[in-house]
Amino acid sequence: MVNQQPPQGASFAFDNAAQALDEQKGRIESLDAKAGVLLAADGVLAGLLFATDSVLIQAPRVLGVAVTISLLFSILLALLAFSTRKYETAPTPEAVIGLMEQGGDAWLKWRFLGNVVVALTINRGKLERKARLLSSAIGFLFIVVLLLGGYLTYLLTARGG
Repeated sequence: MVNQQPPQGASFAFDNAAQALDEQKGRIESLDAKAGVLLAADGVLAGLLFATDSVLIQAPRVLGVAVTISLLFSILLALLAFSTRKYETAPTPEAVIGLMEQGGDAWLKWRFLGNVVVALTINRGKLERKARLLSSAIGFLFIVVLLLGGYLTYLLTARGG
């Protein structure tokens, strides 16, 4: 049995940190879903743009290169954002099982509070990186849409339509 008692509020602090870890998990799932949608949109757009009868075939070379590079960056950044798959969890089930005989619930929560805080810190960095990559990927897709929209507007006005 453990000789010292955990401070009052140990359970509250742990529960609060565990809730933050659950919120991170929700954000991870949300960002992964967005990355999947973005990859699907990039794929559909790439299929339309690089078909043999695409309007991009007739476009000026500089436009085709800019659209291609922007679309490739969007795909690459979305894939990089999606590739982060390992996140920290705390406490691990093995650690809890090993220590559950040593004290009560409050003591266990106090003992593992530091682990949860470390997991939150590590995951925060990974989540920020994932969000930045997705924002950049969306930005490049937006560039593609702007360039194509401008070109299609030019084509419509040049044809008098």
